[in-house]
Amino acid sequence: MAQGTTKGVPIDTDGTLSNNSDLLVPSQKAVKTYAQPQLNGTGFVKATGTIINYDNTTYYPQPTGTTTQYIRGDGSLATFPLTYLNSSAVVVTGTTAQTIAQSILIPANTFVTGDVIEIAWRLTKTTSTATVGSRLNVNTSLSMTGALQIATQSLVTTTLFAQLNRTANIISSTNTSVFSNSTASSSDVVINANAATSLNIDWTVNQYIFTMIQPTNIADITTSAFLSIKRLRP
Repeated sequence: MAQGTTKGVPIDTDGTLSNNSDLLVPSQKAVKTYAQPQLNGTGFVKATGTIINYDNTTYYPQPTGTTTQYIRGDGSLATFPLTYLNSSAVVVTGTTAQTIAQSILIPANTFVTGDVIEIAWRLTKTTSTATVGSRLNVNTSLSMTGALQIATQSLVTTTLFAQLNRTANIISSTNTSVFSNSTASSSDVVINANAATSLNIDWTVNQYIFTMIQPTNIADITTSAFLSIKRLRP
């Protein structure tokens, strides 16, 4: 043990602090010598390697993740939700044709088996002339031709606001499960007698998810206010 004194108080210069004493005061250099290896990775929290430890006791493996992931309290990796948003409002009027309003391109392989997709969109009317039909679709091109219908809902004559949502569960490469896609409903947060719809969507290629508006009277003014898509992953 290397020691000195200051005003009669023993000063311990041992960089290992091996005495573990309540009667010695470590010097500044001894504290630095003891603490520096801990900060460099031999104790407490390791900066590199595969172990996170504290006081030389192993707790959790240190996971290797990506910028889209974070570490849960139990040390495991989780993936941040991925969100797409199209808030450029589109107004449809002067037509009774099926009109694509807002769309979001989902790049190939963005969604995979096990993902859950939350979709929300809003429609408003400033007129009460007639019923306006609407659908949520998915297709490899921005076209109604060959599009798969995810959801349908009409705005009757007196309906001026509709907040709509659907949740898709990618069960397999050929089964993306959604609420009955032929049943008109503003939401799939329901208890319903209709079976879920299985859609064969190839998420390994680019896919467009888009809203479609079809007025029954050219005088109606309908706005697709926003379309948002959120991917949830374990």
